This record gives sequence, structure tokens and C-alpha cells, in this order.
Amino acid sequence: MKSPTHRPSLAATFAVVIASGCAAENELTPKSTQPVAIPASFEEEGTAWSRAGSMTQPDIDRLTAYFRSNPSVAEHPIINGNPEIYTADGERRRYYWVRAGQEGTEWLYVEFSDRNVVLQEGHGSPLDAD
Repeated sequence: MKSPTHRPSLAATFAVVIASGCAAENELTPKSTQPVAIPASFEEEGTAWSRAGSMTQPDIDRLTAYFRSNPSVAEHPIINGNPEIYTADGERRRYYWVRAGQEGTEWLYVEFSDRNVVLQEGHGSPLDAD
């Protein structure tokens, strides 16, 4: 009979991720060169996004549940520290992790709207106004 593998709970893992990084209010300071500017708002495909305040318990609960269902996302190397949170249309919320990489800005966001969840990642500035 195999013995079960001990794995830390996702809530504990997420708590460590949240506690491990603190960002300045208007920029994230990556390990490499220049800080990445984080605007207060931006527009994408006709939708205005505004930066929200700091993480709340509902944010932590939402992301913990998402990471529990998608553990490979929780292990992504860009997921470190608190995300920048943006809201749109009163119902949509995006959690951005942004850092300077060797080939420019790297980013990943998880967006929650109604019952839909979108994961998007890429290079360049994800927050430029269209």
C-alpha cells in the first residue's frame, strides 16, 4: 500500500505567495533592471479598466479556489506576490502579475466575469491604452 504524498494546502500556498511580495503603489520592482509602470486605468477593446484597491478576503477566496482547480497556474513562475487588481463594468475583475523579463515585460492575468474565467499571458505591455 502506497503512503499518501504530503502536499501543502492551496490556501497555505496562496498565503505564502501573497505574503512573499509587496509592490509599491504605482510600480512593481522586478529582480532585473527597470520597474514596470502600472497605470491607474486603461482601455481595452472599448472596455475601461480601473485599478482597484488592495486584496480583500473575497479576492483571496476567489484566487485560492481558482488555483486549487488549476494547480499548474499557481506554479507559474510569474505568480509571485500580490497581483494588481483591475475592475470593469462593476462585475469583471482581473488579477495581473507583471514583471520585467529578459525579453521585455512579461505578464499574466486571471479574469473573472460572471461564471467565466479567462487566463491570458504574454510579453509587452498588457495595460497600454488602445
